[in-house]
Amino acid sequence: MRHCNRAPSRPTRFAHLRPDHTMRVLDTLLQDVRFGIRVLLKTPGFSAIAVLVLALGIGVNCAIFSLVNALLFRPLPVPTPSALVGIYSRHTEPPGDYRAFAYPNYINLRQRATGFVDVAAFVPSMVGVEVDAQLTRRAMTFLVSDSYFDTFGDALARGRGFLPEETEPRANVSVVVVSHDFWDRGGNDPDLLGQTLRINSRAYTIVGIAREGFTGTSAFLGPEFWLPLGVYASTMNDLFLNQGSRDLLDRGNRALMVVGRLRPGVTGDAIAPELATISRQLEIAYPGENADQIIMAAPLSRVAVGTAPQTDREVRAIAVLLSSMAAIVLLIGCLNLANMLLARGHARRQEIAIRQSLGGGRRRVICQLLTEGLLLSIAGSAIGLVVADWAINALMVSVMPMVPFDVNLPELAVDGRVLAATVVFSAMATLFFGLGPAWKLTRIDLVTDLKQQMGGGGGRRLLAGRNLLVVAQVALSLTLLTGGGLFVQGALSAAGRDPGFSLEQGMFVEVDPSVVGYDETRGRQLYRTLRQRLAAVPGVEGVGAASLVPFSGISEGRAIEPVRDATTDDAVRHSARYSIITPGYLDAVRLPILRGRDFTEAEMMSDASPGVVIVDEPLAARFWPDPDVDPLGQYVRFVSATEDRGAPLRVVGLVPGLRQEVFDQEPVPHVYVPFGDPYRSAMTLHVGTTARGADAENALISTVRETIRDVDARLPVFALETLRDHRDGSLELWIMRAGSQLFSTFGVVALLMAVIGIYGVKAYVVARRTREIGIRLALGATSGGVLWLLVREGLTLTAVGLGLALSLPLGRVMQSVLFEVSTGEPLVFLLAPAILAVPALLASYLPARRAAKVAPMSALRRE
Repeated sequence: MRHCNRAPSRPTRFAHLRPDHTMRVLDTLLQDVRFGIRVLLKTPGFSAIAVLVLALGIGVNCAIFSLVNALLFRPLPVPTPSALVGIYSRHTEPPGDYRAFAYPNYINLRQRATGFVDVAAFVPSMVGVEVDAQLTRRAMTFLVSDSYFDTFGDALARGRGFLPEETEPRANVSVVVVSHDFWDRGGNDPDLLGQTLRINSRAYTIVGIAREGFTGTSAFLGPEFWLPLGVYASTMNDLFLNQGSRDLLDRGNRALMVVGRLRPGVTGDAIAPELATISRQLEIAYPGENADQIIMAAPLSRVAVGTAPQTDREVRAIAVLLSSMAAIVLLIGCLNLANMLLARGHARRQEIAIRQSLGGGRRRVICQLLTEGLLLSIAGSAIGLVVADWAINALMVSVMPMVPFDVNLPELAVDGRVLAATVVFSAMATLFFGLGPAWKLTRIDLVTDLKQQMGGGGGRRLLAGRNLLVVAQVALSLTLLTGGGLFVQGALSAAGRDPGFSLEQGMFVEVDPSVVGYDETRGRQLYRTLRQRLAAVPGVEGVGAASLVPFSGISEGRAIEPVRDATTDDAVRHSARYSIITPGYLDAVRLPILRGRDFTEAEMMSDASPGVVIVDEPLAARFWPDPDVDPLGQYVRFVSATEDRGAPLRVVGLVPGLRQEVFDQEPVPHVYVPFGDPYRSAMTLHVGTTARGADAENALISTVRETIRDVDARLPVFALETLRDHRDGSLELWIMRAGSQLFSTFGVVALLMAVIGIYGVKAYVVARRTREIGIRLALGATSGGVLWLLVREGLTLTAVGLGLALSLPLGRVMQSVLFEVSTGEPLVFLLAPAILAVPALLASYLPARRAAKVAPMSALRRE
C-alpha cells in the first residue's frame, strides 16, 4: 500500500461560513428580534406613534409608486412587450411632421417588411352601445386589422379574433371583440360568446373576449370594444382624424395607426434600412400620395395613442414631481423618528453603557438598535400598505368621473414591483432614522454628558443634531405647504376663467345621430329640426351647434394661409383651431359678430354653395396686420400635411378671439366653417338661456331632454349640462384640483410630523433640563421667565427652518407649470409660514408650560 503525505488543507475563502457559525448568527439575530419586540412593547405610546409616522410616510410612497408603476414601468400584459414598436410615417420636407397610414400603404408595408413577425393597423372611433330600448351610451372602440390580436400575442381570454375576410374594406361583417372589463360588468357570463350587442343601431355578434388588463398599445387607456376594419364605412365617425366620409381603399385616406412586433433579435435600429427601402418603393410607385415620406419605427408611448412618436415627457415630469413629494414626506417622517429615538435614547444611556461595559461591543449594540428600527419599519410598512390601498381607491374614485366614456383604465394594484418598492422604502427608512441615533447613542462621553446635565454647552445647544433635524423638518414642511398653496391658488384662478364669452346662462347638449343609423342627409335635417324645436322652448334665447367646445380638452387644428394675387408667401401660414358651426351658434354663446354676417341656412343644408369662412381677430391680425386692410371679402385656404391646397374660401365675418383651453393665456386663432361643408355627425348643441339659479337651470335641462326625446326617442344624449359645470368638470381643472389636494395633503402630513418633532425635542430638552429649571426657580427666576426661555428656543428652531426659504425655488419651478402663479404671491408665501408657525409655537409651549410649573424642590431632587 502506498502512502502519500499531503499538506494540511488550507482554509478556503468561505471557511467562516460554517454551519455552526451560521447558526450562531441566526441565533443572535433572533435574540435581537425578541429583545427588540420586548423593548417596543414596554413603550407602547412611543411605538404606536413611530409606527403611525412610518405608515404615513411609507403608505404615501407606496400609493404614488403604484400610480407611477402603472403609468411608466409596468409592462403591457402581452408576451415580450419590448418587441412591440409603433410604425410612423414622417415627412422629410418639411421635416418633423407625421401623418397616419392609408390602408393600401399599410397592406404594402405588411407584405414587404420582413423584420416583423406581423404588422397591425387600427383606428379609434366612438360608437353608441344600446343599453336598452330607451338608452344608448357612448363607448370607445378600435377598428382593427385581422393581425391585431396576433401582433400583441396572447391577447384573448376566450373566443377568436377577426378573420381576414372580416377586416377587408367594405366587408361589413358585424362581429365584435369585447374587453374583459365589459365581461366582468356583465357578471362573467360563460355564454357571452355568440350573443349579440347593438352598436350604432346594428346587431354585432360577440366572437371574442380580451384578456384581463389588455388595453392595446397604451398602458393608460384602452377601448371597450374592438371592431373589424371591414365596418369602417358604416362605423367610423369624424371624432378622430376626420376621415370618416372617405373610402378606406383610397390611398389618400390616411386614417390608420400601425404597430408591429419585431422578430427575435431584430431591433428598432436594425429595421430602419428596410423601412427606408419600403418608403422609397412606395414613393416611386405612388408619388402623389407618398412623396417626401420616410417610414420609421419607434417605441410605443405608455399613455398616448397617436400618429407621431411620443416621449411621455409630461407624464415622466409629473411622476418625478409626485415621487419627490412622497419622498419628502418619508424623509420628514424619518427625521421625526430619528429625533424620537434620540429622545428615548437618553433614558437608555445607562442600559447601553452597561451592555458595553459587560463586553457588548459597539457594533453589537448598533445592530441591536438597528434591529429595533427595522421592526418599527416592518410594522409601519404593513400598515402603510393599507394606507396605500386606501389612497389608491380614493384616487380612482376621483379619476373615474373625469373619464368621458367607458374605457379600460390601468389597475392601480399592489403588485410585485410595489412590494419590492415597499421593502426598499422600509430599508431606507431604517437606515435614515436608525443609523444616526444608534451611532450617537453608542458614543459614551461622560464629560460632555455631565456638562449637558449641568446646563453647560448652551452656546452649542442650537446646533445640536436633534435641533438640526427639527430645522430640516420645518423647512421641508414649508416647501410642501407652499406648493399646496400655489396649486390651490392656480386652481382658484382657473376655476373663474371663461373662454371669451360668458359661461353663465348657457348649456350644451352632445349628440351623435350616426350611432342610431342617421346618414348625412337625415343628419342635416335632424340638426335643423333640433335647433327649431329647442329655440321654441320657453327660456331659450338662441340655439346653435358646433364641433368644437372650449375647455373640453379636445381641439382640432388646420394649417391655413391667405390667398393673394401673387404667389402665396409661406411665411404667413398659421395653424388655427378649426370649428364647424351652424347658424345661430354665435348668438347662442353670445359671441358678437364684430363685422360681417353669420352663416345662412342654405350654407348649412348644402355643401354645393360657395365656400365661406368666419375668422377671429387673432387670425385676422396675423394675416392682415395693416389696419387699412379689411378682412371681409379676403380669401383664405386650408393647406394639408402633404402641401395640398384647398379651394379659396371667402371671409364673411369677423368675431372676437377665444381661449380654447383653460390654461391658454391669450386667445388663439380660430377659423369657423359652415356645417354644410363639411358635414359632421358628432356635434354639440349650444343653448343660450335666461335661466338663473340651480333650480331654474335643472328645470330647463329636463325640458331640453324631453324635447330631444320628442324629436327622436332613440337619439342618445351623451352630455347635457351648463357651460359652467362643463368648465368645472374639465380635465385641466381636475389636474389642478388633484395637484392642490395632493400637495395640501402632503403638506398637512408633513406639518403634523414637524409639530410632533418639535414637541418631541422640547419634551426631551425639558426632561433633561429639569434640574437646571429647578435651580433657576430656586434662585428667583419667575415661571414666566422660564416659560419664555423654553418657548424662545422652539421659536428659534422654527424661524431657522422657515428662513431656509426652500419654498422660493419651488415657486420659480411651479410658476412655469401652474396657471397664473408667480413667485411673488404674498398670500401664499405669508400664509404658509403662518400655518406652520402656529402649531410649532403650540408644540413648544406645552412642554415649556409644564416645566415652568414644576416645584423647585422636586426638580432639584431629580437626577
